[in-house]
Amino acid sequence: SHFFGKADFQRSKRSVTILNLACGICEEARTMCSFFSTGVYGMPGTNVELVGVDNDELAIHRARLLSKQPGVFENQSFLIAANCRFLVGDVGHLETVDGIPDKADIVVLRHQFLLADALENKDGWKKIIAEAVNRLSDKGYLLLTSFTDQERQLVEAELSSLEVQILISAKNPFSLPYPGRVGVAFDQSVAVAQKR
Repeated sequence: SHFFGKADFQRSKRSVTILNLACGICEEARTMCSFFSTGVYGMPGTNVELVGVDNDELAIHRARLLSKQPGVFENQSFLIAANCRFLVGDVGHLETVDGIPDKADIVVLRHQFLLADALENKDGWKKIIAEAVNRLSDKGYLLLTSFTDQERQLVEAELSSLEVQILISAKNPFSLPYPGRVGVAFDQSVAVAQKR
């Protein structure tokens, strides 16, 4: 957690904008909103805005429904929908999507090859990574996860060609195996980068 400067976000009581590219149903929305909150630990705060973008209309519909389901913390229900927006759009061409923040404190991009139609579409995922870096604020963080070691290596190579510094790149001990695929796991590796 120290890589994200959570203490700095909380001390300043500043607002935090999270842009989640190719978010799918964005199961991680509640966790991210809670983590960066200035409120009670575990509760989404009003200082966090999350914008998720995906070209899959059904996934965005499901993300909107999930974000409206109440969470429970110390026997109190809460919602996060007020600070989360989910938009249908092409993450490779964010300029065509209305409602996207110009800059974000945190840009999330999970499973690059899945969202870019596998290894054959390297130009597609390179464009998406470039879009992610372009939307990153000067002191913001880019969070990327990968399915495989090969994917992680290619992502790191692409990041090194851009104006970012990789702060951490590590195996995720909490990743879950992808059913029926050897050597493939959800969020198998995690990288955190920042603009130089």
